[in-house]
Amino acid sequence: MASSLFHNTISSITVSHITVAQLGSATQVGIKLERISPPLIQAKIHEDEGFIREGGPPPRNASALPASGSIEMHLEATRLIGRGGSGCIYAVTPSDIRGPAGSEAIHPPPLVIKIAQGSEDCKLLTSEASMYEELEWVQGAIVPHCYGLFMGELEEGLILRHTPEQCDDKMFQFYLQTRPVDREPRRIAVLVLEELGKPLGKDNFKGRDTRDEIRDMLNDLARLGVIHHDLQLDNILEAPAIPPGLPRLPSPLRDRTYGWQIIDWEYATKSGDLRCD
Repeated sequence: MASSLFHNTISSITVSHITVAQLGSATQVGIKLERISPPLIQAKIHEDEGFIREGGPPPRNASALPASGSIEMHLEATRLIGRGGSGCIYAVTPSDIRGPAGSEAIHPPPLVIKIAQGSEDCKLLTSEASMYEELEWVQGAIVPHCYGLFMGELEEGLILRHTPEQCDDKMFQFYLQTRPVDREPRRIAVLVLEELGKPLGKDNFKGRDTRDEIRDMLNDLARLGVIHHDLQLDNILEAPAIPPGLPRLPSPLRDRTYGWQIIDWEYATKSGDLRCD
C-alpha cells in the first residue's frame, strides 16, 4: 500500500544533473540539501483607510499536516522548464526514496524544482516558500502542492548548468548586471513543487469563462489577505492532468474546483486591505 506524500514528509533531498564542472564537462554529482522552515509571513497594513479590512488581516489557518516526516529523496533533473527572476525550474524524477524501516512506499506526483543560487535569490525563494506555507489551505486548489524548501552549498569546482543570467530578456539582464555582488555565491536553495500544465495563452483561453474563473481565484486569495503583485500569463498554469497528477481540490472559500493554479509567489504579500490584483 502506498502512503501519501504530505507537504512536510521530505526531510532532505539530493539533486543530480543540475551542475557542470567549471571547465565545462557535465557532472552527475548530486547536491544534498536539508529541509528548512521558512519564516512566517508578516502582514502589511496600508495607510489608505478606505481599504483597511475591519479587524485587520485574516489570521493564518491552522495547519492540518501531521508531524514532519523523515523521507530522503533523490531527484534527477530531466529537463529545463524555464527561468524565473530568482531561479531556474526543472522537471525532476524521483530515483530513490528512503524512509524509516517498515514505512510504506511513497509514490509522489510529477514534481518540479525551482533552484536559486546566492544569498539574494535564496532570500527570494525563501519568501516564496513562506507564502506557500501561508497558503497551505488552498494548495491543490489555487496554488500547487509544495513539498518544502531545502538549503545546501554548491561544491567547489561546480557551477549550475542553467542560471537566470542566461535569460534573453534585456530588462532582466540589466537588473542582473546592476545588482550588488553576492557575498554567498555558493548557497543553494531548492523549492519542491507539484508539476502543473501549460501557462495561460491563446490556445487555452476560453473567454469569459477563463476570466471569471481567474477573478474568483483572486477574490479567494483576497479573502485570505494575499496579493500576488506579479500576476502575468506565465504565472497562471493549467491544473495538472489526472493521472498522473493529483486530483484537484475544491477551494474551501468557494466550494468549487478550478482548472488553473497560480505560481511564482516570491513578491506576494499578506495585507490588511481588501484589494486584489
